[in-house]
Amino acid sequence: YEPGEFTADLLTFERLLHPAHREANFHALEAALNNVKPYDIEIMLLNKSGDYRWYRVRAKVYFNEKGLPYRMAGSLQDVHERRLAQDALNEYSERLSAVLRLSPDGFVSFGSDGRVTYASSAFERLTGLSEDAVVGRDEQTFLGLLLERSTRGGGAMSFDALRALQLIEKHGVKAV
Repeated sequence: YEPGEFTADLLTFERLLHPAHREANFHALEAALNNVKPYDIEIMLLNKSGDYRWYRVRAKVYFNEKGLPYRMAGSLQDVHERRLAQDALNEYSERLSAVLRLSPDGFVSFGSDGRVTYASSAFERLTGLSEDAVVGRDEQTFLGLLLERSTRGGGAMSFDALRALQLIEKHGVKAV
């Protein structure tokens, strides 16, 4: 919209506000007018083209000497692209999380600091090392724990041996 194309008032704002965001906006506005917390919310507003876009809306409420609100001044920040990217990232993360949770293969991830940030439940089944036991450990300590668990009779277990143990557990085959 160009300046002067519409009246900047509460009725116009409510008309442009996405119906799904009316209740959250009402509560945020009520909290700001009651001086409970600042008005700061992300909502969708109708554009001139007829499409809704995400905006971050922030405003300051001014109160008179009796403590009553008499004015609001604020800004709109277009955050549509960031919200779409965040939504896509969240969806990808949920899918990846489901794959890791359901996979019979053990997964461990490390942060940029070289410390374990995640270990799947399959990793625990395969190694006997719980997520709590490994998360936060540096790579050397983690490898030490893994080596300690995988050493039997003086030699480290091969990946084939670990896989055989997994198959035995999965299919209920008893080892002799």
